[in-house]
Amino acid sequence: MKLKKIIINILCCFIPFKLKRKKFKSYFFNKNKIIFVKNGVEYKKRFYQRIKGIKFYLLGKNNIVKIDISSISNSYFLFFGIFFNKKNKIKFNNFYIDITGGGNSVYLKTPMEAISSCVSISSNNSSVELSDNISIHNTNIVCRLGENQFCKIGKKTTMWGSVIDVDDVSSCIIGEDCMFSNSIVFRCADGHAIFEKGTKNIINRNTEPLTIGNHCWVGQGVVFTKNARLPNNSIVGMNSLVTKKFTEEYTAIAGNPAKVVKNNVEWDRMNITWFDSQNKKNIK
Repeated sequence: MKLKKIIINILCCFIPFKLKRKKFKSYFFNKNKIIFVKNGVEYKKRFYQRIKGIKFYLLGKNNIVKIDISSISNSYFLFFGIFFNKKNKIKFNNFYIDITGGGNSVYLKTPMEAISSCVSISSNNSSVELSDNISIHNTNIVCRLGENQFCKIGKKTTMWGSVIDVDDVSSCIIGEDCMFSNSIVFRCADGHAIFEKGTKNIINRNTEPLTIGNHCWVGQGVVFTKNARLPNNSIVGMNSLVTKKFTEEYTAIAGNPAKVVKNNVEWDRMNITWFDSQNKKNIK
């Protein structure tokens, strides 16, 4: 072990950048793992291999990144990295996975699309799961200042500019087939303590995960606070502030704070013209 450490330190002398040296050392000493899963078989990624469009900064200890690539037909991924083509519907571009805490895990399942986004974990024993067929653009998932945090995004969900801030002892669970506009913020905890004067008892703890159900459409500029919950098949109007638990499905909510403004409504990803023409054909 001592000889290995000496050799690694000598090799680091030839690496010009400090961050590159840290990444090189962490691969050998911090027990971080990047694992490909293909058809149930796990393959460990070597430090000299690259995945197109993803940058890893694993500087903590005992962290695991698992990437399920069963959807990829290319059989040469072990030696040359992963070749992403249109057929596989997989695209990574400026996607960062940055872990400085310990005992954390990140699980990605392809096919998926991640553009100008990041997963950043500075907490310990936390996990992030990104399901298959999702599309995230300009989205930051941050787990910080806590332990045992959890964040999951369900399959077929799309995001075009969100910040998911998993702070303190909190979690964020986002369902399947959801559609999020831009400038959306998920605040899973208050971040700072509010307490009773004299007793010092905390009065603003979060009591349950921030939860978004399946098939929800969220407009631009919406903010979700701790303990907020949306049921399945909900619509949230732009610039709304969602602070509480809603239970009735097929409703539209809006306002600051948000409240139910319309009942018995549904939504579709098609725009109005296409949806209208499609329904006229079905009626005929």
